[in-house]
Amino acid sequence: MAFGKFRKFVRNQGGNVGIIFALAAVPAFALMGGIVDYANIQNEKNRIQAALDAGTLAAMQLKDLDETAAKNKVKEYLASNYHPSSGVTVNFNDIDVDISTTADGVRQVTASLNIEIRTTFWGLVGVPNANMKIVSQTRAGSKSLEVVLVLDNTGSMDDEIPGDGKKKIEALRESAKALVDTLKSVSGNSYANSVKVGLVPFTNYVRVDTSYWGSSWLSGCKTPRNGGPGTCSEWRIKQSDWEGYIGVREVETGYDVLDDGYDAYPVPAIKNEYTVNDPDSGAYVQSTEVSTIQPLVSLENDSAVDDLKSKIDAMGADGWTYIPAGLVWGWRLLSPKEPFTQGAEPDGKVRKVVVLMTDGANTCVRDKNLYMKCYDVDTSKTDARLSTLCENVKKDGVNIISIAFAVDDEDTRDLLNNCQNMGYYEPNNASELADVFNKIAGQLAQLHISR
Repeated sequence: MAFGKFRKFVRNQGGNVGIIFALAAVPAFALMGGIVDYANIQNEKNRIQAALDAGTLAAMQLKDLDETAAKNKVKEYLASNYHPSSGVTVNFNDIDVDISTTADGVRQVTASLNIEIRTTFWGLVGVPNANMKIVSQTRAGSKSLEVVLVLDNTGSMDDEIPGDGKKKIEALRESAKALVDTLKSVSGNSYANSVKVGLVPFTNYVRVDTSYWGSSWLSGCKTPRNGGPGTCSEWRIKQSDWEGYIGVREVETGYDVLDDGYDAYPVPAIKNEYTVNDPDSGAYVQSTEVSTIQPLVSLENDSAVDDLKSKIDAMGADGWTYIPAGLVWGWRLLSPKEPFTQGAEPDGKVRKVVVLMTDGANTCVRDKNLYMKCYDVDTSKTDARLSTLCENVKKDGVNIISIAFAVDDEDTRDLLNNCQNMGYYEPNNASELADVFNKIAGQLAQLHISR
């Protein structure tokens, strides 16, 4: 009898267990399924966060930045870059955009948006929707930006691009000016004009304004170590004959690829000439008046952007190629010490970038008479100097973006790719060059702004 009662009790308990299990199954099922809900919510949140971030970045680059324009720009980016998933409710018209300036003068754009996501499993326990607020903030001017465009102005840049009906130098001028406009738009919404841009047109040498005659870093003496013009006993060139052309310092000393030692090894002021091996007679001859190269432009803030663009417009195409001459002066423009002092001190608050563009290989070597020997010469030494210079520039904390524009020579492409530490491009026509400069402009703009 006792055994029969026990079996009856077990049967009764079994019924209760079934009821308890049934009651517990719903929250357990909701809990397990909630993992899926959570993953879906996070995925949706990440998608809309990325679109909102892109919108505030774009708004910060508006030339005329106000809250109405900023809100429209953010909404435009949301509509283009984010499409709500099924069960997600977003009202783009409810987006809130605020423009403010911090105590230290940094302009910022803040955007916020509420979203509602319908849940599948959490609804079983009374949570049918997940509501959240997405916030994005972009700051401009949190770090200053210094950019120098080192641009090939050699004779081959006068060639017409096949199929484009446009010369390479024309494509370069248009692309470079567009980049400057983009950087100006970013700087215009920053504080203290915190974007500065310089320009170094180069061929087999570079050129400066003639007002630099007499500077301690420059010498017109036949022997550079004789000192400045005031102490010179034997002239290479006199002030009355100088048009601003400057050569390369002694390769044997190593100072040709350094931003240092100007007292002992000043930069040589030279005539507008170079030497070649005549292809017909084989004779060593001297050539003059070979370049339309424009003077370099030191770092300028956005108030001088129109002047900078006019200098870009004035760039011509003539002469031979010595890439180290351009790159070393791009580095010197970014330096806070002489020859130019407009560069900020490298204190972690400034980003320094050289954009180096050429359309061909080195064609010159630095000759013992301080001039360039070009045409039908062994340029392996020049290529080695370029590689060393690239490493020196990068070690100094400067970023290099290199562009091989319609370059057929594989060794030159490798040189430029190895030179860069921030990007390398190989455009082949005007459209591709414009796209490259546009990408670089966006990249530089985003360096200057942060979330």
